[in-house]
Amino acid sequence: MQYLGIDYGNKRVGLAIGDDHTKLSRPIDALLLGSADEFIPKIKNFLSTNQIDHLVLGLPRGLDGQDTRQTQEVMIISDKLKKELLIPVTLQDEAMTSELAKERLSLSKKIVKQGELDSEAASIILQDYLNSL
Repeated sequence: MQYLGIDYGNKRVGLAIGDDHTKLSRPIDALLLGSADEFIPKIKNFLSTNQIDHLVLGLPRGLDGQDTRQTQEVMIISDKLKKELLIPVTLQDEAMTSELAKERLSLSKKIVKQGELDSEAASIILQDYLNSL
């Protein structure tokens, strides 16, 4: 089974792919959004050229674990993805993934391009999910 990990943001969406055979995820190019309305069509386009069986969408929470405005937005997006794509969508806690992604990328001592951090966070989200299988 092939998975697409998603770290949703209003301007950039980090993406990662992985599978249940190797249970490894890897970041791929991020999507740049001009508006939130571009997200579903861009994901549909990605899925049309890639064999993906399941989406794993990062679920943001506040520092105390409470729902935030972004939490609600991601939950709405999750419902839209389920209705429009007809493939499973799992919400995965994304606590501390951005911080861990920053740490990982800074350790590699390379120049981080815009979107790389988001895709690294998506990879961490997806890896957490794959580890739970």
